[in-house]
Amino acid sequence: MRTIPAMVLPALLFALPAFGGGAVIRGRIHLPNEMARPASYGPSAPVRGVTDAVIYLDSIPQKEEKKLARDRRDTMMIQLDRRFIPRVLPIAAGTGVRFENMDRTYHNAFSLSTTRKFDVGKVPPGQSRSVQFDRCGVVDVFCDIDPDENGFVVVTPNHAYLRPDPDGGFAFPKLPRGRYTLTWWHPRFGSHTRTIEFPRHGDLVLDLRF
Repeated sequence: MRTIPAMVLPALLFALPAFGGGAVIRGRIHLPNEMARPASYGPSAPVRGVTDAVIYLDSIPQKEEKKLARDRRDTMMIQLDRRFIPRVLPIAAGTGVRFENMDRTYHNAFSLSTTRKFDVGKVPPGQSRSVQFDRCGVVDVFCDIDPDENGFVVVTPNHAYLRPDPDGGFAFPKLPRGRYTLTWWHPRFGSHTRTIEFPRHGDLVLDLRF
């Protein structure tokens, strides 16, 4: 198996950039006990780990949204060793995703999802194709050349989204105190939504479970 090039690694980072003021929403997300182990990305592995989860806020103040949108890096999903990397890619609505073939054979990326249907065609090694995602929702992505390839683009309402670390930990950037709607999703366990509110003092610490 080949190493992921260093130029790709920034696009695979989970954490959001931080900015000053307010307080932090942080915590840990848990899968059912039998699933709580590191992700395995081999085509024969039916179980995925906690890092496949996506956590996002349905709405944030416009000022904070502008900061997050400015600091986000280009969004990319690569195809390498006959798999999509990252397998789960969260983006904000209105964002374009670049599907880049970094293998030595032809690849394809397509979806029949109602959120966004597309087909980039057959992409030669070293080339890429871009797709715009304007509607919120989950988009299942496949390759018609390698049927074991499967990825997910999770289109969120804004740029306040993240994926947890391998231990399930997560932390949003600082936000003004107030009430927010939080959603967490996993490709196997679906989504949950709840209303959250900052305490009068300190951060908001959450324990999320599927």
